[in-house]
Amino acid sequence: MKNKSTKMMKNKSAKSETQFPNLPDHLIVEQILPRLPVKSLIRFKSVSKYWLSTISSHKFAKLHLEFSSSNTRSLILQELYKSGKSYGYYLSFDECYNFKEFVKLEDKFPIFKLRNCYSTPDSTYVVDSYNGIVCMYNDQLRFYLWNPATNQCHNTYRPALGYERPDEVIGLGFGYISSLDDYRIGCVMICDKELWHVYVYSLRIGKWKETSCLNGDYYFPIDRGDFSVLVDDTLYWPPTVPRHENEKSYIVGLNLVSGKLKKTPLTVVLTGYDYAKVLGTKGYLSLCCVKYEKCSLCVYDVWMLKQHDDWNSWEKTFSINMKDTELFYSFETGKCLLSMETEDKFQIVLHDPSQVAALEQYEEGAFVWQGSKNSKFFRYFIGDAWGYVESLISPFGTTVSGE
Repeated sequence: MKNKSTKMMKNKSAKSETQFPNLPDHLIVEQILPRLPVKSLIRFKSVSKYWLSTISSHKFAKLHLEFSSSNTRSLILQELYKSGKSYGYYLSFDECYNFKEFVKLEDKFPIFKLRNCYSTPDSTYVVDSYNGIVCMYNDQLRFYLWNPATNQCHNTYRPALGYERPDEVIGLGFGYISSLDDYRIGCVMICDKELWHVYVYSLRIGKWKETSCLNGDYYFPIDRGDFSVLVDDTLYWPPTVPRHENEKSYIVGLNLVSGKLKKTPLTVVLTGYDYAKVLGTKGYLSLCCVKYEKCSLCVYDVWMLKQHDDWNSWEKTFSINMKDTELFYSFETGKCLLSMETEDKFQIVLHDPSQVAALEQYEEGAFVWQGSKNSKFFRYFIGDAWGYVESLISPFGTTVSGE
């Protein structure tokens, strides 16, 4: 009887091992955990000390980012003329660009709070977003690095100016420098009404540094200094469009590695347009040049710099010509988002220049969101959008030990 019982226990144990095999730690850490959402991973930190140290490491955060960034299409939107009711909006798509979610930023991340920054929705502005880190600043020119998914917020304060406030802030930008594994903020301002001061903040070093100080002879024409794109470690701002026939046009760039500010002449790209936006499309610098026509008709011509070191290699990639339409975001894949207004409704439209020759040829499903003009949530959008992906990247920087 005893032998029979022992045999039954062994068979039961063998069957259990077959049904529930013990997976190797490296398989769990490298293939399973990185595919999970941030919210689940935060809970799993309490499973064991090993999981706590693993999930908390910068190495794992970067591995998780590789998986999450490959199948997520999320954006943070902010209106150009803020109503003071919201910090911004969260818009997301799946990997096939099907609409998923469109909510207020504080509703998506309900515990959202910038601690000790004295910021309100009408005085807090987004600079940019990279790898799950959102850079924001307030009216006091204090900068914050915020990870919405983990609700970590790092106050980087502001550049040590020696002044109460600069006379004018010319340009702001934020980006990730992959060669240095560092997140950096660029800030260009005028002080004493003559001197151009350039500051760069390094998250890895943890402080601001003045990289240039130029006198008034070095005029840098920037149309909108609160919006930029990062291409080849350089921030670019929208250029001013010439208003006179003999007026020259330039585009201004700040290299976040060297900290040097430079302006580069533009050829005939801006001729005949009213204003221009900057885009980062497929890793290339692009200009969205806008021209107003009669009866609320807007023409959007998108030019791409085909060779990074050849400023004469501009090539027009596509055009949009339609009434009451605003192009407000371009994905890395080349697809772009448009806001459209009709007599009784507002729509967000996904446009694929490589597949559609004209907006009238949109197939069903291209209208990703639709709302009423009387809606209190969201009306016709004029503003900016930044790509966003949930991550475990810490806004407090990285450490080399333990990696």
